[in-house]
Amino acid sequence: RMILTQRPEKELFSNVAAAPATLMLKPFGLKETGELAARMLGTGVLSDIDLAEIHQKTEGNPFYLTEIFRVMSDGGTKSLLPASVGALLQSRVDRLPEQDRQILRAASVIGRTFFIELLTAISPLGLSADRRRDVLHRLETAGFVVPLGRTRYEFRHILTQESVYESINAGLRRSIHLKIAARIERRRQRNVALLAYHYDRAGDAPKAARYLAAAGRRADDIYAHAAALQNYTRAIHWLIR
Repeated sequence: RMILTQRPEKELFSNVAAAPATLMLKPFGLKETGELAARMLGTGVLSDIDLAEIHQKTEGNPFYLTEIFRVMSDGGTKSLLPASVGALLQSRVDRLPEQDRQILRAASVIGRTFFIELLTAISPLGLSADRRRDVLHRLETAGFVVPLGRTRYEFRHILTQESVYESINAGLRRSIHLKIAARIERRRQRNVALLAYHYDRAGDAPKAARYLAAAGRRADDIYAHAAALQNYTRAIHWLIR
């Protein structure tokens, strides 16, 4: 048996042979919202009116509530809270020191999960091991990332990674993707799917076409035909430009 999670707007398991049992998680009610606020901010910090307003605004979404209370615990006020999750997350990123913001943005281009070695290699800051450890510790303490063993980290929530990624200037994003791809390409064992993804996002037409075609063949070998078609389609896109 397997237990998997997905966001409600995603259809990840529609083609499986056996229909999965689905458990829909309900939003927090006003009571649960109050308990979360007390745990994160302290008892009695929010009035009943403020609590009800925040609950109404978030529709009881636990992730949104957690991020709002993090902003408030950092000194933000209810009246200054952004109107969307993306804006809320970005407001927290904007409050970070410049060094931390750059590291977080570089990590977001790697993906939700990132190895420290790769992050260090593509970082524009040239951080020492001690400074890099300090930055990652601050990002962990702030709730942006969590460690996965000693060599890699993961963004605490996919929405955080996506929001940070989308906030990066398109030109800078492409240059970071190019650095990542070049670094992966130098490895003895190359991950063709990752090379296809990063060269595609970097806009390097010759290498994107080459690795997307290779990734398509690899997907065909394991009967992942939908993935193969997607890779071939992107390869053709670059070949005819």
